[in-house]
Amino acid sequence: MVSLIDKISAGEANAAEAFRAWAEVRTTDHLRTSLRMIAEREESHARVFESRMQDLGAERRAGASEENKQLKTFLSDPDRSDFAKINEFVRQTGDPAAVIGPIEDFAAQLMEDLESKEALRLFTEAEYSTLKWARDMCSTNKLK
Repeated sequence: MVSLIDKISAGEANAAEAFRAWAEVRTTDHLRTSLRMIAEREESHARVFESRMQDLGAERRAGASEENKQLKTFLSDPDRSDFAKINEFVRQTGDPAAVIGPIEDFAAQLMEDLESKEALRLFTEAEYSTLKWARDMCSTNKLK
C-alpha cells in the first residue's frame, strides 16, 4: 500500500507542475483557471499522500514515471496547441473508469488502514473529475 501511495504522490507532484506550466503557456484564455485549479488539486494530492506516508513511517522514494515526464514536457510546450494538448492528455489517460477502477478496488480491500482507504476514495473522485473535464473539453470542441 505504501508503494502505491508513493507512486501516486510522485505522479501528482509531476502533474501539478505540468498543469501549472500549461496554464502559463495556454493560448485559449478560458482554460487558465481550470488548469490552475487542476494543478492545485494535483499538488494537494501529492502533499496529502506524502504526509500519509510519513504517518506510516515511510519516506517518498518514487519519482515521476518516464511517461509522466514526457506528458509534462508535451503539456508545457508553448508551440503546441491547447487542442493538441487536451487530446494527448485524453489519449494517454484513457478511459476514466479503467484508470480509477483499480485504485478503487484496492481501496475497497483495505480493512485495517481506514485513513488511507478514505484518502484513496477521495483521490479517485477528484481524479475522475479531472478526466471527465478533459473528455468534455474534447467532445464539445471547446478548443477549436
